[in-house]
Parts: sequence; C-alpha cells; structure tokens
Amino acid sequence: MLINLKRLSVLSSYGVYMATLTEREQDIMELLKGGKSIVEIARQYKVHRNSVSRSLTNITKKIKDIEEDVEFLARIGFVEIKEGKLEFISRSRDPKALAQTGLTK
Repeated sequence: MLINLKRLSVLSSYGVYMATLTEREQDIMELLKGGKSIVEIARQYKVHRNSVSRSLTNITKKIKDIEEDVEFLARIGFVEIKEGKLEFISRSRDPKALAQTGLTK
C-alpha cells in the first residue's frame, strides 16, 4: 500500500486530509506514524488485522481523492504548493484566512 508521504505532508500542513478521516482512521494514522505495525494496531483495538487493513485501504482512497482535488485546484490556478505548503492564490478563497475574519459562519 503506497501513500505519497511528500504529498501527505503538504496536505497535512494545511490540515486537509485529517478532516476527511474518521476518528479511528486518524488514530490508525497516528499509530502508524509512531511505528506500530498493522498486527500491533489490530491487537490494540482487539480487531482482526484485516479490519485495520481495510481502514488503511479507505485512508489511501481518501488521500488519493484529496490529492486529485488539490492537483485540479492547482491546475486551474486556485492553489499553489510552495516550499511544501499548500497556499491559496487569494486570501478570499483561503478557509483559514476566512475563519480568522469570521466570514465562514
């Protein structure tokens, strides 16, 4: 199972991918990041390792979908990836900037 770690770090720098994952999927990602194996994670949650593998498949699909969305937004000039960070071309399109101004409510 391949996860593009460079792209994942770009997306995570903006908090993009974690918002689409369930709480369990987020926990699994953290455990993997911490060096746990699928078998160790399965033992911790008292589930079959196939259950953890299915979660990883779901995570990978969600990340791929997000990558495709970001690539599309970059192609149409909506966002740029600079120095490993996802940047919106206009602050008026940036959810973080909008949240700071209170315009997202």
